[in-house]
Amino acid sequence: MKRYRLLVALPVLGLLVGCGGMETDQADQSLKDGDRTTFANDARPFKAALDCELLINPDPAFVATRCPANPAVPPADWVSTVVCKGDASHLGEAQFVGEHCARGFMYDGGKGVFTAANGDQVFSDYFGYTIGADFDEYGRPVMLYMQEVMTITGGDGRFDGATGSALNAVNVSIDHSGPFPLLSVQTTIDGVLGY
Repeated sequence: MKRYRLLVALPVLGLLVGCGGMETDQADQSLKDGDRTTFANDARPFKAALDCELLINPDPAFVATRCPANPAVPPADWVSTVVCKGDASHLGEAQFVGEHCARGFMYDGGKGVFTAANGDQVFSDYFGYTIGADFDEYGRPVMLYMQEVMTITGGDGRFDGATGSALNAVNVSIDHSGPFPLLSVQTTIDGVLGY
């Protein structure tokens, strides 16, 4: 297998959104009440290792509805749904389900939900892009190395009002031995979570 590195330079707007500020009176009252769920500035490291399945929907009508045309980015090729399981800090054994618009070697418009073992949820937006690839002797990609930017947008239960961000490593392994390529996805999340 030949190994090539492909670098993609993309302007990244708002890469990491830090935890927003609360008014001092709100924070003081929150601490007096012992209510940690509304004190979103208490940022903690957020890490996860997830194994994922990727489902692809190339239906043009669905893609056009989910991923409207935007002159700033290439048209979407398909809509991907990703279902992941693994260990995540603060959530324990967790599941992540997300959906995004695939546009060549990048994806955007991602909306995802982490669900903890007890049912509490963390909501996120995300986008990603390829930073490298390995190809086989026929020039087919066999491994994509991607970087993903995630913003925590809220939650429920213990994570109500959660904020945070993460810069994630996504590795997509592609097996071409069968009639259709098989994809295996591993995601490593490294960020902060405030709740």
